[in-house]
Amino acid sequence: MGARCNELVHISQDELTLLENKNITKCKYCDKSIWYENTKVTFRNDGLLGYKYSGTTYRTTKNINGTKFPICVCQYCLEKKYPDFRDKNKSKIFNTFNKYVSYAFDIPQEVIDEKNKLSVPTLDNCIRKHGEEKGKEVFEEYRRKQAYTNSFEYKHKKYGWTKEQYDEYNKSRSVTIDNLIKRHGEEKGKSIWDKYIEKQSYTSTNEYLIDKFGEDKAKYIILLKSRDINGYILKYGEEEGRKKYEKYLKSSNDKKHYSKFSQLFFDNLVSSLKENGLNFKYCYGDNEHWRWSTENKLYFFDFYIPELRLVIELNGDYWHCNPNKYDSEYVHQLRHMTAKEIWEYDEHRNLIISNEMKYNLEIVWESNIRKDRNGVIFNLVEKIKKLYVSKYKKDKQDK
Repeated sequence: MGARCNELVHISQDELTLLENKNITKCKYCDKSIWYENTKVTFRNDGLLGYKYSGTTYRTTKNINGTKFPICVCQYCLEKKYPDFRDKNKSKIFNTFNKYVSYAFDIPQEVIDEKNKLSVPTLDNCIRKHGEEKGKEVFEEYRRKQAYTNSFEYKHKKYGWTKEQYDEYNKSRSVTIDNLIKRHGEEKGKSIWDKYIEKQSYTSTNEYLIDKFGEDKAKYIILLKSRDINGYILKYGEEEGRKKYEKYLKSSNDKKHYSKFSQLFFDNLVSSLKENGLNFKYCYGDNEHWRWSTENKLYFFDFYIPELRLVIELNGDYWHCNPNKYDSEYVHQLRHMTAKEIWEYDEHRNLIISNEMKYNLEIVWESNIRKDRNGVIFNLVEKIKKLYVSKYKKDKQDK
């Protein structure tokens, strides 16, 4: 150990012996003095009793939120743990919070992660550091610089990249399972991808927003993201919000809001109804998809018979998270909601259809259709017959 330290700091053996005797903080792994290549010792000219340290020394500490973490690992032991440390700049490597700092100062990784999270130039972190007004200015300036340094113009000017090279670079940076496997290998890449998907799904749920921002702010964010008129007005202002909402309603008419599976099922249902002498106007799929809107919200019915005010909703097992197949905590990968949130949304919608708008509502599940299509159609035909008879009697009484 003595020779190694002598080699690092370029001092005599006598001076080294004295310093090692004085140095009360030892490496937690080898129990020798803590020395690094940038450790410097200055001696007085009149003897060995006067000296001072500089650079990385046994007195070096890292301060996190008022807690001091003293260095407790020497360079030799740190290099045993991380061989690549010997190629690092010893004067700068401890200026950031990284794996070497975590090991050398015995700082838990979760503390390092939290510290780094607060150091990321997000809007919240900038406001926390500089105050509301200045923080927003700093964040916008950061975003502007990031946008430019990531642009093709910048890459072409600085590195001479072609457009093809720039596009390839962007593809390689994206978080895909293929890119992660290339970087980390098959097993670790897939593991990172699974965690990424899980995190992305959860952070898109209302539950996450409430946990992070509190109920009041979460409601504001959810409304801001919503597709109802209040969300548009909140985001764009009264006049512009109403214009954009009307544009959204118009564009929604051109989109398909149904599946081939439902189209086929309702074709079979209509054929069966006609065979039973029940000839109505049937609105569904390409035939005439029925749009219904309140003042604030736009809805689409899967199947609608205007004469009977009958709505039939075909719930896909995955899209609506069939309670017989999914538990309440399951996170839908496409809708970015938990199963419980989807059920609550569907229940709220169904109550509006049944109670507020006074429609007759029937719900059928995809799994029941796949299990017994004919049985489901038979039950619906019988219910529609009863609705028709009931309406016929009521019309006669009214006359």
